[in-house]
Amino acid sequence: MLIIIMGLSIITYQRNLVWGDWIKLCEDTVKKSPNAARPHHNLASGYKGLGRTDEAIREYKTALKIRPWFVDSHNNLGDIYYSMGQLEDAIFEYKTAIRLKPDFEKAYNNLGNTYYAQGRIEEAMREYETALRLKPDFAAVHINLGVLYKNQGELNKAIEAYEKALMLDPYIALAYYGLGNVYYLQGRMEEAVQAYQTALNMDNSLIGAYNNLGLAYEGMGRIDDAIKEYKKALDLKPGFTDAHNNLLRITKGR
Repeated sequence: MLIIIMGLSIITYQRNLVWGDWIKLCEDTVKKSPNAARPHHNLASGYKGLGRTDEAIREYKTALKIRPWFVDSHNNLGDIYYSMGQLEDAIFEYKTAIRLKPDFEKAYNNLGNTYYAQGRIEEAMREYETALRLKPDFAAVHINLGVLYKNQGELNKAIEAYEKALMLDPYIALAYYGLGNVYYLQGRMEEAVQAYQTALNMDNSLIGAYNNLGLAYEGMGRIDDAIKEYKKALDLKPGFTDAHNNLLRITKGR
């Protein structure tokens, strides 16, 4: 649930359509200006948006050959390496972006996520704190801190972090999802249900929220409702092991 911040230059509404049009435009621009860094960077972002990872890496690297100080290309290349599990490569790119632009708060957040993925908790915390010093209203960092605190068992701190994120932006589904997870761990099932439902009302693609909502319903003894949520999770992702196992367990003998 950690939030990687990507420096992309357009917003995706209808993913394939928008990125497809963007790629055509950028490919044409690259042909006309092959020695300019920005067109290669923009084309890489389009490829990344469509999951064409190898082509995205190639174009980001091309942009960086032309303009080695292009911090957004370093950051976005780090994002790709992070998603591929190449964490040391991601760290190198984020650190390079920070060296070139010491106030680049997005890169600090992303570096913190990478350290966290390696189990380097103190270093992750340091990077998150730096990102917040640079940008106190950086809601995504508060959510990432919430994840960190929750997984460290510091549940009250996790709630505080999620609530800070929602004070900055009350429409972040992941913050409600995170709150639901903490409430569930605290045994506050009704509040967990409300938080999960709010998250899903905002973003019905949060597959894990359906599964966890099912668990919360189970905790309240609402078995039929739990079954419905596990099935919703499996409708979205048939290979979702947790939801599959929960559904088998709860329906066994019924």
